[in-house]
Amino acid sequence: MKIKICVLALLALAAFPPSIPAQEMLPGGNVYGPRAGFNINAPEGWVVDNESGKGQDLPCVLYPKGSSRSDAKTVMYAKLAGPQWEDVNAFVAMETKEMKATHGTPKEKIASGKTKDGFPYFINEYPATKTYAQWERVGYVQLFAAVAYIVLSSRDQPSYRKDSDALEKVLKTLVYFDPKSEATIGQFYAHRYSNLLDQHADAQIETLLTEWREKAPKDPEAWITSANYYFKERQMMISTGEEAGSISSEQTKENIKRAADLLQEATTKFPDRLDIWCGLASIYQESGDFDNELSTLKEMVAYAREHPAQLKWEGKPLSEPDKFVPEKVHSYGLYYEKKDRAEDDKRWFQIATLAVQQYPESVRVLFNLGNMSAEMKDFWSARNHFEEALKLDPNGKYAQEAKEALQKLKKIGIWLTPSLQAKDLITDKSPNGSFALRIQLPKEAGDQPKVGMINLPTEEAVLELDCHRCYEDNAKPRLLWFSDSQRVAYYTPHPHGGYTQVYFRRGPSFEEVQLPSIPNLPFPRRGPTDEQALTSISEPIRWLKSGALVLRQEEEKIVAGGAAQKVTIGFDKHGHGSVLKVKAKKATEDALDKDPQLLVLPRETAYFQAIASDSINDLTVSVSDRDGKLHQGDNETTIEFRDAKARLLDVGKINLQIDSNMPGTQIHRDVVVERTATRGLYRAKIQVDMSGDWNMKISYDGPHGKGETTFSVPAE
Repeated sequence: MKIKICVLALLALAAFPPSIPAQEMLPGGNVYGPRAGFNINAPEGWVVDNESGKGQDLPCVLYPKGSSRSDAKTVMYAKLAGPQWEDVNAFVAMETKEMKATHGTPKEKIASGKTKDGFPYFINEYPATKTYAQWERVGYVQLFAAVAYIVLSSRDQPSYRKDSDALEKVLKTLVYFDPKSEATIGQFYAHRYSNLLDQHADAQIETLLTEWREKAPKDPEAWITSANYYFKERQMMISTGEEAGSISSEQTKENIKRAADLLQEATTKFPDRLDIWCGLASIYQESGDFDNELSTLKEMVAYAREHPAQLKWEGKPLSEPDKFVPEKVHSYGLYYEKKDRAEDDKRWFQIATLAVQQYPESVRVLFNLGNMSAEMKDFWSARNHFEEALKLDPNGKYAQEAKEALQKLKKIGIWLTPSLQAKDLITDKSPNGSFALRIQLPKEAGDQPKVGMINLPTEEAVLELDCHRCYEDNAKPRLLWFSDSQRVAYYTPHPHGGYTQVYFRRGPSFEEVQLPSIPNLPFPRRGPTDEQALTSISEPIRWLKSGALVLRQEEEKIVAGGAAQKVTIGFDKHGHGSVLKVKAKKATEDALDKDPQLLVLPRETAYFQAIASDSINDLTVSVSDRDGKLHQGDNETTIEFRDAKARLLDVGKINLQIDSNMPGTQIHRDVVVERTATRGLYRAKIQVDMSGDWNMKISYDGPHGKGETTFSVPAE
């Protein structure tokens, strides 16, 4: 059976170790000897040729791009002195003596320095003579009990003048290695593997990899490279060969199994290499074998917990294994989280739970587990995970997002004692005990609670009541009963105030009665007749013995200012209402009376949309602008503080700072905050240099004490 594969990259393993880390130092040429070896890189505009000089004992030749060894005006070649030469000065003295007849006396040490890994070098110059036409200079390097040298040779003086600087550039790339070490053997095989891979020499590659594992049994790269080849490189070859586009599924499965078997063997030989464990888990993940993937991660975590000091990643010791390991395990869970399927959600949860159980102090894991719990409708577990993350790191990378998540949970009622978690809230019982307010908490994040009046003995619904954002922060809907339980006022709060509805009992249910027209509030300034209120509160205060209801009305407008009044409304037996009394007063002393220079904001400000909000102590702070978003450039914003009843409050001095929240940027800016003529409303012009996430820190100090908060705000 054949299956169609367009570009068979197999999703290039994100957690899989690099194919051949040793190749990072092998893009140039290598020179091997019995006592030493070294690697060099070609300077810009030059190439390394490891093949053309082999027959003449020139293992590494360099020449300018676009030419060849035979036609280049200038070439370089690198060699090691014979094993009898351990001292560079003795070797140079011998060479100078032998070459004197043809080269004359050289210009000694025209330059000197150190190689990339710190070995000293110097350069001698050998100009052309009557008996030797080449213009040459030689760089000599003292290695450990060995001498390396690189010759630059030009056909003529102009070419020599143009190219001679290239020699020192090459010397500065030189890196020594011990040819007897297993690492050097691995470098040799890695280099050979790279060449064969370029040639698509499939049959030779498999033989080479087997030989590599046999010759260097302590080199983990032999197993890593072999596994990568079978899992990734070999399949790329098949997909781009003569039969490009189709391979047998059996062949694919066989190669995947060979890769997995190799890494499984490597985990027993090199258990300290977490990258090998992760590579094996990635193979199982990509091939759809979740059981083996989870088993591999469990074995890795068990070893990591027992041997934290021995752990390595790509050969380098881990400095913080207790942080690295759970985050690495967690990354495998995120693979399933993105798939958005119920089965994959369970897999994500299994992996995340493994990470939390073994590393309960991992803030990132706790944070993501909180998000997943919320998505799975387990709000109470989500709250616990977010709170635990904040407890471990209250000011860290995930702190602000955790705070925002907790705030959302708080808004849907996930802020109760454990005993009330799964129950409806029953409050505001009628005096006769027959009726009460029931608040049904939402089952999904973002939904609103359901609020209604119920018959308390039977728990049957009597009346459905309005609730649009009526259960946020400290604000809660409530019933205010008259003593006979036959009439009731229902108060519905919202972020900018609240309103009152009145119901009279009609048989087994209640019916809303219309409130009469109420005289306009006496504002301190004349504003447009259609001016939008920033705050509008109409709250029931008490029922009088006569059956009349006392309301408190309060409004705040940008142009007209703020005002308040108490209104007493009487009702006849049919529920018809009339205004009996109005007691008006200013909500506060008008700020412009004290300071006429205060800024009066445009009335359009009332229509601003919130960019972000948060709770500080018992207050709510909001930052708003025209469209509820920050944009690159200057942003005209308002900052407002409200109490639990949504009233604007003057909190005194405000400080606002913004900082970039993007990797690689360090931008900090103090923003000027201005008081305005509207109590509790401030203006700030926020300059944003670039799009992305920004941290906004707001603090206050004044009549309501001190407080501060920080939240993340995206900018477009």
